[in-house]
Amino acid sequence: MSSLRVLKTLTGVIIMTKNLREYLMRRDPQGYYVIPAKRNALKYIENIKADYVDEVGDTIFIKVKSRRIAAQIIRILAKKKALAE
Repeated sequence: MSSLRVLKTLTGVIIMTKNLREYLMRRDPQGYYVIPAKRNALKYIENIKADYVDEVGDTIFIKVKSRRIAAQIIRILAKKKALAE
């Protein structure tokens, strides 16, 4: 029932959920969820603990082991349009 409400009222949430699934399906060989983001994304997630942050040019790669923390980071960055494309 609640998912129907989301479909009717908040279409942006559906797009964000698809992005969330795409990011959480893939893991690197060491078992980390890798989230590519723009360089300014660090200011939005400074209070969330990431295991590793690799900086390459204008893109950063945030690595976390926890699926819950990865989902939280993706939601925050999607709202701020700070995910890398």
